[in-house]
Amino acid sequence: MPDETRRLRRSLLLREAWRTVAARPGAAVLSAAATTLGIALLVLTVGLTATAERRVAAGFDALRATEVLLTPTGPDQRGPTTAELARAARISGVEAVGVLAQYAPADATVTGRPTHVSVDPASIDHGAVKALQLDVDRGSAFDPWLVETGLPAVLVGAELADRLGGVTVDGTSSISVGGVQHLVAGILSDSPRRPSLRDTVLVPHDPDGRDPATLEIVLRTQPGAAQQVADLAPLALGPTDPGSWTASAPPDPDTLRVGIESGVRNALLGVSAAVVVIAGLSIGNATFVSVLQRRREIGVRRAMGATAGHVRLQILTEAALVGGLGGIAGSSVGILALVVIANLQRASPVMPAFAVPAAAGAGVLLGLLAGIFPARSASRLEPVEAMRAG
Repeated sequence: MPDETRRLRRSLLLREAWRTVAARPGAAVLSAAATTLGIALLVLTVGLTATAERRVAAGFDALRATEVLLTPTGPDQRGPTTAELARAARISGVEAVGVLAQYAPADATVTGRPTHVSVDPASIDHGAVKALQLDVDRGSAFDPWLVETGLPAVLVGAELADRLGGVTVDGTSSISVGGVQHLVAGILSDSPRRPSLRDTVLVPHDPDGRDPATLEIVLRTQPGAAQQVADLAPLALGPTDPGSWTASAPPDPDTLRVGIESGVRNALLGVSAAVVVIAGLSIGNATFVSVLQRRREIGVRRAMGATAGHVRLQILTEAALVGGLGGIAGSSVGILALVVIANLQRASPVMPAFAVPAAAGAGVLLGLLAGIFPARSASRLEPVEAMRAG
């Protein structure tokens, strides 16, 4: 018989593979489902990594990547003078500079109410309101005149206000902090750089007041200027003794971003790889069982002239078809999951263009790999033995 007549045409091969897969829908669906799950996780991993990259980049640039902290090196928590702060504010790249001091815990209570809450009071100057990007939605933040006059007023964090109850900004509400009465100037609704400030009280900073437990100077910088500002700030604050202040700048945002993305990506890829392996085993097992159930059919094909290569190619095509269907379904499920998760996080979903075709290709490749052993076993069946076993 000429080689041309024995060579299986591609269309006939695919048609026969589809017919065989469709004849056993239960096994095909289970194998394709496992592949779908594995490929969906892979696609979701790629999409989440790309989405997180955009979001993390914006977050670091907006917050920690634009902040420099200065702390006294010795035990003396002396605050900076007005002239020292003015020199720090003139450094190129500095947008705002202020003082934040923390004090020992004290009891806080609203006048006329029984609730007592232990808080860690803090003090800030007017510059710190801008440097920390504090948001006061009721009342007002500390104006310079209020800091200078030393009026007993406080900002109350929104979380602390809820716990105390009865906090108002109409001039009738006062809070006792450590036995000292303070008028409520405003309610601090948001503190993105220091979330803990939403659960405490803030008083105007007094350089000549009692010594704080800790003190730091906060400099908010332009994106990309943090490291330069950190190098110059100690010299600006102490020209004769720059060692009296220690500057700390955030890590490089690109390096930190890559580290976070790589950790998330590696964790998700690990789970995806495990599911893909299980999917491959499922396809291989289903294909091998199919070969055992079709030994008589394979024997008849061999007796009618089909070669071992024809049989091997037929089994590999069936396995690749199941894997390809699972890959297409998995990419669809992965994209849908990414859209849902991104919407829940109020982020814009990002999916690289290569992900979808690569997912379908990965499904086909998985099917081919999983079908190697069953195809090899089927091609080794002798026609007579296969027909007897069937």
